[in-house]
Amino acid sequence: MLFRRKEEHQDLSKVDKDLLLRANIAQGIKHLYLDRDRLFYPENRDYDKLNETFEHLKQNLSELKEKQPRMLIFGDKNIEYETFDGEMMNNIIEYFKFLLDLPPPNTLITRWKKSIEIGKMKVPTLTYILHSLITYKLPDFWLDKLDKYANETAAIIEILNEASDNPKIVKMTSKLIKNIKNIDRPEKEKYKKQISEWIRLGLII
Repeated sequence: MLFRRKEEHQDLSKVDKDLLLRANIAQGIKHLYLDRDRLFYPENRDYDKLNETFEHLKQNLSELKEKQPRMLIFGDKNIEYETFDGEMMNNIIEYFKFLLDLPPPNTLITRWKKSIEIGKMKVPTLTYILHSLITYKLPDFWLDKLDKYANETAAIIEILNEASDNPKIVKMTSKLIKNIKNIDRPEKEKYKKQISEWIRLGLII
């Protein structure tokens, strides 16, 4: 059920629906972001394949919603479950769109770890996403994303500054905050709210 049902006779009712939800999300992160080496742009190679994958994921999530699986939430002290409903489904679809719009992660070699495994699911790190947004050289055909990247960058910097206990990160983000100018504050706050929720759901760490 991840993307294509190659075996129509397979009895998916025997597959744990909670695990199936995480498997779809994990595959989405892997194919739409971690393994992607190009911008998600119509003229680029693999665009159609990635878009098809995204559409299959949306269909799978919609089908899973009817089965009411539970989303595994890793809290500071314990593990909790939340029912996967329409609101959470839309939230995860927006998360996939966010990943697709990011610079391709395989083009960068940095000291920041690209992903961390949580509950057998690799999720991107916020520090790596921030570094890629700041350092990626936008091609001319991608300049319309500049404002979006700037607002996302500002949101991530504020989240890291407020949440991190790493002195290096706090120092770096405090310096960056002072230099942030010409940001669309409502858009920045929107991204800050979305990204904070994705962190809570364990989709970014």
